[in-house]
Amino acid sequence: MSVNELSQRNVLILDAVHRLLRRGAVRNLTKMVNKMYPVEVAKALRHLDDPSEKRIVFGLVAGAERRAGVISELDPNSAVAVFTELTRAEQIDILHGLDTDDAADLMGLLPADMATYLLEEMSEEHSGGVADLMGYPAETAGGIMTPQFLAFPEDTDAQTVISYLQEHAADAEMVFYLYVVDAGGVLKGVLSLRDLLTVPPSARLGDIMHAPVIKAGVFMDQEAVARLTARYNLLAVPVVDPDDRLVGIITVDDVIDVIREEATEDMLKMSGTGGEGQYILSVGSLRAYRLRMPWLLVNVAGGIAGAALLTHFSGTLEAMLVLAAFIPVSMALGGSLGLQSSTIVVRGLATGAIEPSDVRRVFLRELRVGALVGLTCGTLVGGVALLWHNPWLGAVVGLSLFSASCVAVITGTLAPVLFQRLRIDPAISSGPLVTTINDLTGLIIYLGMATLMLVRHGAPPAP
Repeated sequence: MSVNELSQRNVLILDAVHRLLRRGAVRNLTKMVNKMYPVEVAKALRHLDDPSEKRIVFGLVAGAERRAGVISELDPNSAVAVFTELTRAEQIDILHGLDTDDAADLMGLLPADMATYLLEEMSEEHSGGVADLMGYPAETAGGIMTPQFLAFPEDTDAQTVISYLQEHAADAEMVFYLYVVDAGGVLKGVLSLRDLLTVPPSARLGDIMHAPVIKAGVFMDQEAVARLTARYNLLAVPVVDPDDRLVGIITVDDVIDVIREEATEDMLKMSGTGGEGQYILSVGSLRAYRLRMPWLLVNVAGGIAGAALLTHFSGTLEAMLVLAAFIPVSMALGGSLGLQSSTIVVRGLATGAIEPSDVRRVFLRELRVGALVGLTCGTLVGGVALLWHNPWLGAVVGLSLFSASCVAVITGTLAPVLFQRLRIDPAISSGPLVTTINDLTGLIIYLGMATLMLVRHGAPPAP
């Protein structure tokens, strides 16, 4: 099914759900809901504004397993809103139906007293694993891993493993990778299902395993795990504790969720919305206001500073009013060029494409780009100023655009690196902050250079 067909299917589903709800056609809606994929039901729930309609649609989902599938596809705010409306018995059934990592994520979103109660009511088989995962920070490898994996001692033969898989494979999250551990649970190696099936039945796992193993520590940041998975093209990453004991795995579907969440968060931060409004439809107006206002105040502060600068240079502008005509050009070029450089560096740092050792090379490349852009734009706009007014104005405009372009790429390149070294998310140095800084520096360079020319040579005669 193509992207367009999927989009059209989603539109038809949402329209049908709204129409059946308005008509009160519960029987038809029940049939429809239980023929939909869990992700489609979750999408429909996210687009329902009325909480009572959410309860109705979710209540029509048959079976704890399907309900668990829908809950796992919802964004955190919607999942909590739907889950807390259920009876305690329904909540326990859903928690038992969720994968251990998904159950731990959901429990971490609930009020502490509710989470404690539900843990006590869950079966011992499920609650132990959930409680263990809840002990790790949410955005670490330990927080997103699942404890359901396949591991065998080094001296196990291939036939024993195959027989075990035939009986118990359904209990594991991922059967494509088999992990080899010693008597203490320390991770020693890994092999694929293909490796297992292409060796003699008597072959020992210790003889056919691959070592060393690409692995993640329990406290590794989830974004670093995603980069590790992408770099080595893995379907799952084993997670080990500080003693190198295998405690869980992170599967590629969870990695895809991490990549999507982190990319969305970075883009929102870079646009100046704080990075916390990832779940757009579930964020209320007041919360959206609180997320955006601090960053917009940066722009307001920059505007006030710009007004102060114009006041400071009022004598220069009065001496030659035509200077004001080219102020927007200087501010726009510096702001845009700086934002481009910061975007490249922020994404490079986030994805691991730019390592600390690459900063000098990236800086020099961006500086060359800024110089070429400044030379091109300075020549073009300076030529316009020369033809429109006089050579004096053309020189000021051309030189200031060249200088502002170079400063803009320096700011846009170094600001994210500096923030990262200060252990501050580099994404917050983008958007309004870098743009505002470059607007002001462009203004200072332009009017400062014009003032210097006036002091040395006086105001040129009008054309």
